[in-house]
Amino acid sequence: MTGTIQVQTFSVYSGEIAAWNSGGAASWVTIPMVAEGSLELTMGEAQVTDGEGRINFQWYHSQRATVRLRVKQYFMRILEMISGNAVSSAAGAERLEFGTDAELTPPIVRLRLKARARDVTTEGTGYFHIIAYKAKGSISAPPMSETTPGEMTYTFTLLKSLKDAAGATLPGNGSFGYVSAVEST
Repeated sequence: MTGTIQVQTFSVYSGEIAAWNSGGAASWVTIPMVAEGSLELTMGEAQVTDGEGRINFQWYHSQRATVRLRVKQYFMRILEMISGNAVSSAAGAERLEFGTDAELTPPIVRLRLKARARDVTTEGTGYFHIIAYKAKGSISAPPMSETTPGEMTYTFTLLKSLKDAAGATLPGNGSFGYVSAVEST
């Protein structure tokens, strides 16, 4: 094992989304006003026990990765990218239909998230990046209030990819993406 950097990170505060393609440059769109973000990695576990409760076999399966972003502003372009529905406009207003069949097969997107970070050893500061090669998202509607600004949550289920963002083949059975240690940008 070669990892040596110890990192203290803070909440994800910046995010970008792009339509997925099988390699090549992405057209990133900034997700405005990210208030908080998280990455959750989980794994299913199965056990086979004998009649006396002793474990005979145990294995892990079904890796899952989820990204949640709580945002204080929403951008119709982002909602369009996540839902697969097209924004239409008339008389200067935009509208996005919801509850359509497009949402049953949401588009695949890429994610690029950033959190402030500090290298515990060198005290250097910079950023911790989370890159997701492929994801499908869903949207929770904002609360409606006349006096309190609403917040919306975007939830992304990450999908394993056999290729990285540049189109190079990943080792083994692929991955969801990667995290990087402290970088200056």
